[in-house]
Amino acid sequence: MKQKRWDTILNLISSQQIETQEELLRALSGEGFEVTQSTVSRDIRELRLVKLPLNGKFVYGMSSSRGEKKTPVDIKMFAEGIVSVDISANILVIKTRAGMAMALAATIDDTENAGVLGTIAGDDTIFCVLRNKTDGTEILQKFREMLKEGVLK
Repeated sequence: MKQKRWDTILNLISSQQIETQEELLRALSGEGFEVTQSTVSRDIRELRLVKLPLNGKFVYGMSSSRGEKKTPVDIKMFAEGIVSVDISANILVIKTRAGMAMALAATIDDTENAGVLGTIAGDDTIFCVLRNKTDGTEILQKFREMLKEGVLK
């Protein structure tokens, strides 16, 4: 049942411009799947779906696989999704556009940076736990290099 639902989700996001979990939940219901929002959220995470920029809005799409080189779309998504970054001890607090935190946290996790222990994402905020306090400046600089000067505040 789960695989059938996942196949349906992948078909839906490839044929429709789905911007929110609620839209995906309604679309799944229209396909005969009665699931909760928490199931949809878990499916999005497990399928590694991300929000991609499309025609001035952000819609669900497929992320690149772990360990692959980031594509220009990944970098563009990263650049357009981040609002600000600040450091507190060994935690980077990354503010994102609404609904982008989970996808951007997955992108950060995919970089497999030795200084990053892991991320926790909400709707518009990511806590990026660093191995130690001194890693913050170096990792922030890496973000700035990815995003071009001036994108981060």
